[in-house]
This record gives sequence, C-alpha cells and structure tokens, in this order.
Amino acid sequence: MKDLYYKNSGSFSLPKLFLFAISSVILSSIIAFIYALIARYNPFVYLQFIATLGLAVIPGMVNCQLLLIAKVRNKAISVSYGLIVGFITLYFSWSFWVYVILNYKYSLDIILLSPIGMLETIKEINIIGVKSISNFKLNGLLLWAIWLIESIIIVGGIAYYSIADQIVRVFCENCKIWCQVAKTFELENKVELKNLERVLEAKNFSYLKSFFPKSPKSSCWLRLYIRKCPSCTNTNTLTVSQISVKADSEGNPTEVDKELINHLLISTQDIEQVENIYQESIKQA
Repeated sequence: MKDLYYKNSGSFSLPKLFLFAISSVILSSIIAFIYALIARYNPFVYLQFIATLGLAVIPGMVNCQLLLIAKVRNKAISVSYGLIVGFITLYFSWSFWVYVILNYKYSLDIILLSPIGMLETIKEINIIGVKSISNFKLNGLLLWAIWLIESIIIVGGIAYYSIADQIVRVFCENCKIWCQVAKTFELENKVELKNLERVLEAKNFSYLKSFFPKSPKSSCWLRLYIRKCPSCTNTNTLTVSQISVKADSEGNPTEVDKELINHLLISTQDIEQVENIYQESIKQA
C-alpha cells in the first residue's frame, strides 16, 4: 500500500548541489575559525559546549535551506551532502585550532594541506595536554574521548539538520515546488486509535465525527496537518500526530509529538470533507 503515501521522487540537480556545497563549505570554514578561537581562548566549559553545538547546528540549518532551494528530493543525497560538509567542517576546525594553538607560527595553508603533519601535531598536543577549568590539564585518553564526542556532535549534527526539514516536506512534481501546510486541525478522541490508520487509509473520514475539538485543558489530542501545493490541486497530503502534554525535569509542561500517519495522499474532496467535519464538531461543542 505504498501508493497511499507520498514518497520523494529521488530527483536532484548535480550542478546546483555542487554550487551550494561550495557555499556551505565557505560558511562552515568561517564558523570553524570562530570555533577554533573560542576553543583556544575560552576558559568556560559551558561556552565551549555551546560553541560545539553552534558549529553543528548553524551549518546544518543552512545546508537544509540550500537543499530546499536546490529542490533535492533524495534523502540519501541529502544525508551524504550533510556528512561531506560535516567532515570538511571538522577538518577546517581542527586545522584552524592547530594554527591558533601554535600561536600562528606556521602558515595556515601549510597546515590545511598537510593532514598527516596536522595529525602528528595533534598527537603531540594530546601528550602535552591542554588547559581546561581552573588550569586543570587534559591529556591522554580523556582528551581523546572529549575530542571524539565533539567530532560526533559536529559531523552528526550537520548531517541531521541538513535532512531534518526535508523529512516533513512534500514536493509537487507537477509544479516543481514545495507544498505548504495549508490547514491544521486539533481534535480530541473519544475512541481508541488502533483503527485510525486503517480507517483513514480507506479514506473513511467520517470516522473523525467521533472526535471533538481540543479543549484548552486537554492533555492529549490529535493534530492533523494538511499540506497542499500552492499552485495546483494534484498534490495534497495528511499527517496525523498524537500530542501529549507531559512535565519535563523541572516540572514545566511540554508537548510530546508521536506521529501516527505521515503524508497520506488525499484529494481536494477529502480536504473539504475533513474541514466540514471539523467545522461541524465546533458547532456541536
């Protein structure tokens, strides 16, 4: 029943991808240099952690927008793109850090073009150690472990954020544009949800009549997202999530999103039926 759901076509433009990859690398190199300066001169471990997250999140989010502009509809290509940019960013950050920690004694281009020499320098730095909080010196296995964790955060973060937005996007192949969230409905259920997927796949939307509009005090409800092509009526999808409100570690309420149905293909008539059912439920509430 795969034809019931939207699936990316897998299409992408290699020239656009290459051009945007150059842009991503240039931006990442700038951020990596700032990161290297923070890593060298910052005495606060929390700021270092924030800088590491920034080096992962900012290039990743930029990659995400560039991939959307390039109209890439291939998750494997997007992940590969993110990983490549991630490893290049990591390499730049190490190169700049070595350049800075050696007090700018060596030419930056020599360091960038000498990966083996840079690795040997990093090994020597690890033996000597680097100063951390309260002048505590980190070296050996502990320092390698910290560097490994930072590397995973940077590369993994860039790859994740590169694909994160594309996962929830729908592309209209007829108009060559991304669809938009046109309508959102929130409903509370009076019945069990075990049949929800099977019923909606059968386009039996009258099943939603057993639901009613979400109340302000509700702690569990359904959120329906309808995505439509802004230029035609051929591409429409329905996504259904179960939202639960739970307390976090500090006791503050937070929403937990559990996706039940993702990108079910529907018609304009189906959209009208769902909207009419929702409006009717509001009147009866």
